[in-house]
Amino acid sequence: MNAISKIFVLVLLSSGLVACSNDDSSKSPAGEGDLADQVSRENYLSGQKFCARYADLTSLEHGVLIQVPVNYSDPSQGTTGLYAWTPEVFDPKKPSFIYIDGGPGGNSHGDSSISNSAFNEIHYDQRGLGCSAPESFDLYQNSSFYSSINTIQDMDLIRKAYGISKWSVYGISYGTVPATMYGSKFPKSTISVILEGVMYRGRDIQSGSFKAQKFNLMLEQLAAGPRQGLDKAMRSGDSLKIQMLYSIMSSAFYVNNGYRRMAALLTKLISDSGEINWTALKELYGNKTGKAFGHPQAPGNVDAFVNQNLFCKEFEMRNLSAAGVRYSLTGRNFIESLTSPSRLDSDCNAVGVRASDERTYIASEYPVNVPVYYFQGSHDAATQAKGALKHYQTTPTGQATFLLQQKGGHSPNFEFLASKKPEIQLIRSAQRLLFRKAVLAQTISRKDVAIANVDHATGEEWLFIDQQSQSIDFDRELEGIRPQIPKNF
Repeated sequence: MNAISKIFVLVLLSSGLVACSNDDSSKSPAGEGDLADQVSRENYLSGQKFCARYADLTSLEHGVLIQVPVNYSDPSQGTTGLYAWTPEVFDPKKPSFIYIDGGPGGNSHGDSSISNSAFNEIHYDQRGLGCSAPESFDLYQNSSFYSSINTIQDMDLIRKAYGISKWSVYGISYGTVPATMYGSKFPKSTISVILEGVMYRGRDIQSGSFKAQKFNLMLEQLAAGPRQGLDKAMRSGDSLKIQMLYSIMSSAFYVNNGYRRMAALLTKLISDSGEINWTALKELYGNKTGKAFGHPQAPGNVDAFVNQNLFCKEFEMRNLSAAGVRYSLTGRNFIESLTSPSRLDSDCNAVGVRASDERTYIASEYPVNVPVYYFQGSHDAATQAKGALKHYQTTPTGQATFLLQQKGGHSPNFEFLASKKPEIQLIRSAQRLLFRKAVLAQTISRKDVAIANVDHATGEEWLFIDQQSQSIDFDRELEGIRPQIPKNF
């Protein structure tokens, strides 16, 4: 299960889909909250048990267990184990980068190596997750155990444990937050900061209206029969079927050229007569959500407790009331949904986060003076391009290079690097050159980008922005990328 798939539980937990009554009045999201089993005292896996249970993956890793403080402000609370690993034996002669998982609450066990042996590619389970889950369930459930500040301090102890003087930090999705903070707080230890699927702050992460627009573009690509079949399912009141459809459709937000690819997939799943192949759809749903792995902490899942804890504490979850989508029975289309503030308060309180605990993350409060490289998808609906451009405009104080993948999803660079498809061999090779230059803090030229673009389909090339400016026109930079014509997506 790769990093792209691992984000789906986050989508399902943080966004809702409901079928509306004829007056479009809002209801609770169908199926929301029971999409992934919760970690409980009875089923909790400590890090040692996790590593043993998924030994088919962890035995292939070259892992180390590093002791880090439970609380950096109070050493008397003791230490907890933090698990880091490399796909190949660590070579001190090679340059290194650390890969920071997204979610928050994800892990990258089972992911393909993306460095092609050119670097030490260091992965780690963030505190509370995977092989880094503490022995005590009570500590796992302690809200104060989790913060991005803790994460970057953990990262620096990993660096020291490997004996690395300087490395590059590479974050995708939530991982862009610790990557930014680390580059800001530990510049002497940082060669470069590489960001993909960029988070600027909570309110710039997702937009219900943006998602609804993209869902409706997918609808417009469907013939009459499949569209009627989808409409019938959304009206059925069957919460599981509705949620499965929403889950599968949401995958378009995360992959390159996702909306066109999803319209093609829906055409295959729904016959001309409007019959949905529920067997095939259920199998896809199980794979996307990680339910096929049978445990909420499994590789491929996003830990719901950790995810919600950090979203409440650092990413303004109490204020993200319009990040969801619902299906209108009147309009027979998707529209933005509003979540009750009281429900958001209740969700945050349930994981032990009070309003007084919130410390809102805003990227510009962490200026980075080492080289920063952006790989952003224009059609990313999980971390919208407008937030990435704002990050680029306000956060780097030195060299910064921004590459915008037109029609790109949530992790456009990673998708090419991790893919094993032989038909994209040339694209993957050119992409590795761009990534290598980013890890080594070298200049990426227009010629480099032009070479990488040769084998891309027209309209899916990287858009190269090579000068940092305090007057970036967001609308101009995204012109033609926010599709106005349904066929142009």
